[in-house]
Amino acid sequence: VNLIEVGTGARSFSRLAGPVMPAHHCVITGAGREIPVWVPALSGGAPDLKALAKLRDVMENMPRNAVEGLKEIRINATREARHTWKSGIAATADTHRVIDFYPAGFRTFRSEVSETMAHELGHVVAIHKTGRFDLRGRAEAAKTADKTKVSAYGETSFTEDFAEAMRVYVASGGGVGDPSALRRFSNRFALIDDLLGVDTAARLAIAEEFAKRLAARKIYLLSTSGGVFVFAGGVLYPAELSRD
Repeated sequence: VNLIEVGTGARSFSRLAGPVMPAHHCVITGAGREIPVWVPALSGGAPDLKALAKLRDVMENMPRNAVEGLKEIRINATREARHTWKSGIAATADTHRVIDFYPAGFRTFRSEVSETMAHELGHVVAIHKTGRFDLRGRAEAAKTADKTKVSAYGETSFTEDFAEAMRVYVASGGGVGDPSALRRFSNRFALIDDLLGVDTAARLAIAEEFAKRLAARKIYLLSTSGGVFVFAGGVLYPAELSRD
């Protein structure tokens, strides 16, 4: 599982700095760094290694520059958080750059955990780079320039719109794996590039070259409401099954 350290201690799992409780302190490797993870010791037993392995795999696929501002992750199933996770909320990120994963978000497929993590890292990047979730107006400007929405949830605020853009950015490799996202969210992706220190021109050149190589092999990427699909040899495959 690449657990660098497993220990026990006391930790608050409240977003309002509530009382501390027994907890497992783990450190996993992911995205080129060591990431502290706290798990409440609800039963007094050892931490769930399968859950930590899933988390490690998810973090390995996150952009390194997005993870650099993350302070820690809490797998939060405590009674104090029950009012949050009972409502179906998957995860949250706070101004201290801590991500809380609740049962509704963690007890799902790895691909769903990955998308949730990318979304929350969007909030972490915003705080780390600008000190505010709304990026001091830059998120609004990017959305306005794109003239389209990312998702229904993103419509609730410019803050959530940016986080949803980060989710799509990570899932599509900056648009390389989703030509539709590359076109529709070009200004949002350019904003993310700037925050992560990515060369936008280089990213677009990679996307263009990738598209040419696929076309030469008569392979096409199709974006639908159900996701991205690969059309090859007269057969349509989900992109997740066709990465080779």
